[in-house]
Amino acid sequence: MRALTSSLVPVDIRRARNLALLDAVDICPRSSYRGTVWRVVREGRSPLDGIRADSGGFSFLHTALEADGAIAEVAYHLSQQPVFPSRYRVVLHEIRINATAVLFDIEKKLHSYSVDPQEIGEAAAFLGFDALVTPNARYPCANLMLFLNETPPKQLDVVAEEPVDLVRWFDGTLAGEK
Repeated sequence: MRALTSSLVPVDIRRARNLALLDAVDICPRSSYRGTVWRVVREGRSPLDGIRADSGGFSFLHTALEADGAIAEVAYHLSQQPVFPSRYRVVLHEIRINATAVLFDIEKKLHSYSVDPQEIGEAAAFLGFDALVTPNARYPCANLMLFLNETPPKQLDVVAEEPVDLVRWFDGTLAGEK
């Protein structure tokens, strides 16, 4: 049996879930976050278009709490190509958000659970959290994964955008400028 969420993303409501993980996530405090996040997307794409999780159960907006953290994520993935796509145009977006049920410090609170971070995200989304804050693997800052099924669009406001020269940024980072 499949049900539709508020954003019309199909969710399998009978899918077996890790009950111990659900219990652990459910007792975590729901904190609020009102502030700025950063997102880099390909030129011409909306910064508010989410990414569908591999399981297809929810969509989320992958953002960073620092501008360089958002740029580092994209630069890393592009650097894994056989030839760095130097003409790939991206834009850095500053987004103001207002989330009321955010799960912080998952690496501290859920360290005893050896599960895929996506499973933690799925559990948090299933339990009605707005967002999840995780460490950024590419830059010394945190990422904020905003669950679009739980966050009304009125809580998101794109306030600025700026083109990014990835080659220049990448070269500056390797030279120690960042």
